[in-house]
Amino acid sequence: MSLTTSVRSELAAVALPAGVEGRAELSGMLRFSGVLRRHGGGQQPWTWLSTLRSTAARRADRQLVRLFDERCELRARRQTAPRPMLLVEIELPERLLAPLGLDVAADQRPGLPEWLEGPAVGWAYVRGVALAGLRLSRADHPHCELEAPTAHLSAELTSLLDRLGVRAAVSPHSRERWRVVIKSRAAIGTLLAGTGATTAYLRWEEEQTRRAVRRVATRGANADRANAQRSVRAATAQVATAVEALARLDKELLDDELRATALARLANPTASVGELAQVLDVSKATVSRRFGRLRAAVDDGPVAAGRRE
Repeated sequence: MSLTTSVRSELAAVALPAGVEGRAELSGMLRFSGVLRRHGGGQQPWTWLSTLRSTAARRADRQLVRLFDERCELRARRQTAPRPMLLVEIELPERLLAPLGLDVAADQRPGLPEWLEGPAVGWAYVRGVALAGLRLSRADHPHCELEAPTAHLSAELTSLLDRLGVRAAVSPHSRERWRVVIKSRAAIGTLLAGTGATTAYLRWEEEQTRRAVRRVATRGANADRANAQRSVRAATAQVATAVEALARLDKELLDDELRATALARLANPTASVGELAQVLDVSKATVSRRFGRLRAAVDDGPVAAGRRE
């Protein structure tokens, strides 16, 4: 399974959010995969038609029932080029457009909904956008794309990502499509973790760590292979611990030392414990103890995070 498919599958399995977060995710999914249209003449009602992959369409259908007690018309069609896949068209009636921020009939430059306030709602919207059209490359060539139907939407999505701490840029694409491109490994990691694709992020980071260590081993033929393997195992385990701690522990309960150590490991996933100790200006033993505390905090809950060394 490709990394892109893994990310989409994991995002589609995230627990359905409620309230404004649920509306935000559904709005992002539909806005970046569909178009507002009108059947017949000018007196006919507006509808919104989105074309989604089957997993995303099933999630959108469940969310519509959960939020609005509404089932919309679904039409399946199989695509053969550029690659075979099952696509599902989902059509929303006019009465659902305003609650989802899709009522843009009078606006020639429709943008993101005005009610996207706060990180949780912002990340929910970005998760919907990712379900609609995310592509992720292999870890040795960091490159992530989010498809957008217009230049204006791509610019507004870039601004939203910037507020969430993800550096991105707008790039034109073929067939009047636009892309929001992310090329920083750290930014891609933030995007995956923020949207809820933690497992895919760990797999992506592990692949990057293994490739980096393999390059180092090739350049130094006389390096101790066993030490290199222990180093990558330790680095991979510490990356996993750091991601879990930052994702699961309350920021107010995670003390500054542990937070700084976790962020330093994510920024230097291939560094040895000694190199990481130099970055933090502490001893190797201190780094090891801090990761022991992080592991205990993740396993036992936030109480362990507050203990000092």
